[in-house]
Amino acid sequence: MSDDSMKQAFLGSYEKFDLRHLPYSIRGSSMCVLEDPEDRRLYLSLTRSPGIGLERKNLVNIAPVLDGKELPFTYCASPDKLTIRAFKGSLEICFAGEQQMRVRGSGIGLRFSFKMQMFENASPTEGGDWEVAWILLGKLLFAPLSGSLWCGARWAPEIAKAEDFSLELIPSTETGKFEAALHEYYSNGGRDESYRPFDECAAESARAFEAFFKDCPKSPEKYRQMARLAAYAVWSHYMRPQGRIKNPVVFMSRTSLIRAFGWQQSFQAMALGKNAREAWRLLLVMFDYQDESGQIPDSVGEMGVSYLAPKPAIEGFALQYLADNFPLAEISEKDCAELYSKLSKSAKWWLAKRDRIGSGIPHYYHSDESGWDDASIFKEGLPLESGDLLAYLILLADALGKLALKAGAYEEISVWAAQSQRLMDILLAQFWNGRKFASRLAQTGEIVETGSVVALLPIILGKRLPSHIIEAIASRLADDEEFMTPGGIASESLKSPHFTARDGFMLGNVVAPVQTLLAIGLKNAGKEELACEIATRYCDFACEKGLSLTLPPFDYDLSSGQSVKKEERYKPEDRKAKADRFKDEKREAQTVEPWTSWAAANFLVLMNMAKS
Repeated sequence: MSDDSMKQAFLGSYEKFDLRHLPYSIRGSSMCVLEDPEDRRLYLSLTRSPGIGLERKNLVNIAPVLDGKELPFTYCASPDKLTIRAFKGSLEICFAGEQQMRVRGSGIGLRFSFKMQMFENASPTEGGDWEVAWILLGKLLFAPLSGSLWCGARWAPEIAKAEDFSLELIPSTETGKFEAALHEYYSNGGRDESYRPFDECAAESARAFEAFFKDCPKSPEKYRQMARLAAYAVWSHYMRPQGRIKNPVVFMSRTSLIRAFGWQQSFQAMALGKNAREAWRLLLVMFDYQDESGQIPDSVGEMGVSYLAPKPAIEGFALQYLADNFPLAEISEKDCAELYSKLSKSAKWWLAKRDRIGSGIPHYYHSDESGWDDASIFKEGLPLESGDLLAYLILLADALGKLALKAGAYEEISVWAAQSQRLMDILLAQFWNGRKFASRLAQTGEIVETGSVVALLPIILGKRLPSHIIEAIASRLADDEEFMTPGGIASESLKSPHFTARDGFMLGNVVAPVQTLLAIGLKNAGKEELACEIATRYCDFACEKGLSLTLPPFDYDLSSGQSVKKEERYKPEDRKAKADRFKDEKREAQTVEPWTSWAAANFLVLMNMAKS
């Protein structure tokens, strides 16, 4: 590979970010290649999981080999292909569509190493191909096109599975090269009658990504490289319809949170607003699974749909953002009627099913319903009344009134206007305490004292809030002794006893969607300079640290003084141990936080609000 092409790489051994942060894949494919952050080896994985925490990320180890020995290597990846370089030769991997991966090598071979579970097997097919079958995850067919294939799989009846084994793609002795196709399917498949040239397949992937990138917001030059990485993160996390997935959705992650989460799709719509049709489709996609009561699910995966808790009713906020920033002329009355029908049913679910005591004030029965799973507002328990929920529903009612107008449901316009005003009156009269919007236990009315930034999130209402409230919220967010950090707004006040950036999600970290909600809310409230500052700090920080959902705002935890770098964390039992000269040997292996498509979407939204 030339020096110029190495410079064009997105992710790689010599790049700032690599496949530990973001796997190599294409839109719609379940296959991906990643680097494990602990053992630093490459793995071929299938993005399928029966549930959170049940992923098999490191499914198949892949390594370049020569004369039966694994070789040290470097790699670089771009949307067209992944190139692995060793001293004696090179390997290239690309996609030929969603369900086929192509591999070729020169001078060296490629070894796949498998660790099997009960009932999993590998078997030969006619023509020298081998099929590997996993429980739940599906199957891969390894089809040599040139060179040869060797497989050491052996069924062990006493343990009812194939013993762990290796499969190798071996170069031809005449040419020193090999090429193979890997077919992915769930039940039955086989090799193609013919195969397109490798370079043609790689070029097609590159064109597909560039077409997608054109639908993303135009990036300032300052952020262009990270914008391409963010777009690639979103593009490569699109999953095709299969199993329980009815229409294309954007998964949160390819390696850990292998699901499409409810409100995440609205953030993706905001990031892709230039393509009005796709943005509108993403707003609707979770309603494919809306139940009879009106609830939409928490998350969707190929193997199941979870109704544990809905995610926040963010659609009203997203619709307002799209209407304010993009032309929606091609969205028809029919489109509006469809969304109105489904979204109004969801709004009625929130108003009825999340007010079991009949108080007229919806509340959270599960912290996941807020999206802020471990936020300190929940420290006294549930059910909880919270200002952020009221703010979401006010914007949702506003959006439904506008949709009703466009959908021709004229008699319902005033209904939603009245509902919006009712909720606003409650929010201002009962929840604003002069400094923040309170959270309180629904059954007792007890105020939950907290330093969570959630108490300031109703700024998403923009100029619907009175000016004195806007000023109070802006003042607190701008204070670098309370919420403002080098990377944006902390999720918990720096003064709070609950602040920690080591082990929490919403207890001190800079959380990507928090920056978006606050920056857009402040801009709509007339605080454009502060909105710009938040966007700039976050985008600059993300360019330095990456597109993880949470970023520690400092290199050390204010609550303990300990480093927030994971490779410097000690095991809990070691933290209280006496200092000794062998302490370094007790450190955990270095790890890297994986990126998420959600953080990527937020970067794409915020970069044009930042100082260029």
